[in-house]
Amino acid sequence: MNYVYEMGISGFIIIEKSTNMAIEGRARGSNDEARRIVHRLNQGGGFNGHTPPFFCSKIPKNEFA
Repeated sequence: MNYVYEMGISGFIIIEKSTNMAIEGRARGSNDEARRIVHRLNQGGGFNGHTPPFFCSKIPKNEFA
């Protein structure tokens, strides 16, 4: 599994484990939504741990903590 999600006070953020980059963040996202996105990415919908930086979210990870 190359992608994980973290739930925070204001939503969730999806992180690529190999690069520790924030792939996507949603301020009002639910746990189910985050789980679905991560499942899709881990089943081949992502870049297999090598996402180009320009695809990544500009949201700092600590904003969701």
